[in-house]
Amino acid sequence: MQGMAILRQIQAKISNGAGPFSLLDLSSQFYTIIPHSCGTSAPPAIRNLEEVDAKVELLLSLLDAVPKIKKEASALPVVNPLDHVYSALNCSIRHLEPGPELDMLHKLIVRVLPMFSHGMIVTTMSSQNRQASTHGETHQDYGMSIDVAYTVCRDEETIRFEPHKHCTNRKLLFHGTRSCNLMGILSQVF
Repeated sequence: MQGMAILRQIQAKISNGAGPFSLLDLSSQFYTIIPHSCGTSAPPAIRNLEEVDAKVELLLSLLDAVPKIKKEASALPVVNPLDHVYSALNCSIRHLEPGPELDMLHKLIVRVLPMFSHGMIVTTMSSQNRQASTHGETHQDYGMSIDVAYTVCRDEETIRFEPHKHCTNRKLLFHGTRSCNLMGILSQVF
């Protein structure tokens, strides 16, 4: 271990009567490898054998603690960092698998989506029938489709909605957004 090797070098220099400047460089190396909290001031140089012995005891204590820490850390469940962030938002996000919910969503979006483009209804003339489209005249070379759909359930809203769960007068909320806006949207209370 590097920290112990540096302490042996410091101990040898102290035994040979080395000056404080040579001890300062080795002390800095020791503190670089084994960080200490010294606030805003520089860590003190290790200048005598008592300080070397105290640092050796510290390293031995750390070495004793490492197996315990590793054992406890291995028992903890591995959580994806994104899952941790979403759990802090008190949301449950579920990928909508193929099935009746996704089929209903697809039918609704295919029917409604062509009427809107950034909040405006855009219409184009096609032969004799009038057809709604999200594209202007210069944007006819691509179409739209649903790539991924998610359902989001926020704990607070579930509790607030509970007294009204039997009400049949409901509207679905569809929200398309850039992924960079998602955290802000989920953190807002509707």
